[in-house]
Amino acid sequence: MSTKNIIEEINAEIKKLYEKYNNALSNNEYDIALSIGIEIIEKLLDTTNTYVIANLSNPYVKEVAQGIISYHEKTLAFVKGTQEALKTMPPIYSFDAKEKAIESLTSSINGLFSFLLGSLIILADILSTNNKNKSREDKNTIPRVV
Repeated sequence: MSTKNIIEEINAEIKKLYEKYNNALSNNEYDIALSIGIEIIEKLLDTTNTYVIANLSNPYVKEVAQGIISYHEKTLAFVKGTQEALKTMPPIYSFDAKEKAIESLTSSINGLFSFLLGSLIILADILSTNNKNKSREDKNTIPRVV
């Protein structure tokens, strides 16, 4: 599968889920929104680790990217913990907890989605440039240095 297809597939899948997420929020179905939001973040994290982190070769850049991922993993853990706590929380307090979890989730989804797509576009450009340069090289010639 080409890089362009991967980017388009990820973009379409996340947009579809995000639309469901927004519909649930619009209908005040916060429990459903939390579940969908968690699914989105998990997909984004998995995709980022698979396609971005795995392709970074510079240790410093990789460390910075892993720091960004770590932030979103902490947000995911907070939201999952809140979702679990909501099961035993009195309804009077649950709305505020859901609202805080939704705010954190929405911010994390938007940030991670932008990071992922930006990273994929840059990696795709770098990889395509490397492939073009390799295909132009003739194995029988000596490289010229000017």
